[in-house]
Amino acid sequence: MYWLILIVAIIANVIANVAFKKGVVGASQHGSLILLFVEPWFWIGVFGGAVLLTSYLLALTKIQLDIAYAIVTTSSLLLLTILSPHLFGSEVTMLKVLGMLFAVTAIGLLTYSQ
Repeated sequence: MYWLILIVAIIANVIANVAFKKGVVGASQHGSLILLFVEPWFWIGVFGGAVLLTSYLLALTKIQLDIAYAIVTTSSLLLLTILSPHLFGSEVTMLKVLGMLFAVTAIGLLTYSQ
């Protein structure tokens, strides 16, 4: 059950980061970051952040901090690295792929040590 809560935290983290990025880009195109507060993407990011915080706190009641933090942040990083070329046109390089393989290995070792 708590692994499901961690998955919710990961997805919420990705949604929040993508939405904040889209909101900041949209507001800056209009010449003012103050307009960020009227960007729908900003509020989607706020909602994603609230879901992230809630699910993460629930997971911490049963999962060790070092494991939970590593899983949420690293998994979010992996998903964002995979999605960024599609959403923002960033480049996937061999170094990024190698880094992702190291990240997956690290998560595997951490959870196996549990």
